[in-house]
Amino acid sequence: MYRQFDEFSIGVDRGGTLTRVIAVSVNGKHLRETRFSTAAEISSFTETLSGIIKEWKAVKAPLAIASRGVMSVPEVRKSIISGMKNKASLKAVISDAEAAHLSAFGGSNGILLISGTGSVVLSGAPGAYSMTGGKNPVSGDPGSGRWFGRRWLVRHGRLKENEYMDHAESAAYARKLFEAAENCIKKGTAASDIEKFCFDTMQEGAEYLAGLLLHVSEGLHGLIKVAVAGGIMQNIMYREMIIKAWNQIKTEDCLSFFSPSESAEEAAARLAYRLRDMPDLEA
Repeated sequence: MYRQFDEFSIGVDRGGTLTRVIAVSVNGKHLRETRFSTAAEISSFTETLSGIIKEWKAVKAPLAIASRGVMSVPEVRKSIISGMKNKASLKAVISDAEAAHLSAFGGSNGILLISGTGSVVLSGAPGAYSMTGGKNPVSGDPGSGRWFGRRWLVRHGRLKENEYMDHAESAAYARKLFEAAENCIKKGTAASDIEKFCFDTMQEGAEYLAGLLLHVSEGLHGLIKVAVAGGIMQNIMYREMIIKAWNQIKTEDCLSFFSPSESAEEAAARLAYRLRDMPDLEA
């Protein structure tokens, strides 16, 4: 890595399943990248991250961390700051949703729909965000990977297994549910009861997320562009189901999805560089 620590910055996206780390030069070049499984314990996260930063010889490089839970649980931010003390030049700790919003709108007003391990809609702009959904109940946020995974396990009589899974392990079963739902479309009337259940569950999740978008877009008209993030939103069939659910209610306006041009960790790295002359955060 560089010796001049004002020539690059580090961004982190601590999501529900994976944590992604990137070092970006001042001209936008990706210098180093890595990822690791997200641990539920903040201490485990900060220990792993500080090890990576030490390995990269980047302890003095400006760092910004985007993490799940920051908006809903104040202690998460405090624990991250405390855990990184004297281990990095930490300039900002924001939510992973805020980082994704920055990557999509660059600090301007906009609507972001996230569906990954959890689901949430973040609208507005920095300093005036509004979060809709994302309450993280025991059953998972409706329309999210964890929610789909839990529904799959319940349908197969395996809910007891969910007690021993973390959020990411439960969310992994969403892929099985989506595959069965897609088979339902292909087979039509020949689809099995399980496949029909999976299709109906997928549609239920789509209708819930469409409802969130209808709520936050109240007063907006014409073409409404919404940024999307999270692994679940990469499924084209699911996107189409959300738009169909929207159209059944709001026929006079059009919903359009787009993906941010940069990742949440890249947005965090840019934020860190902008804050490079600020004092390091203290708990």
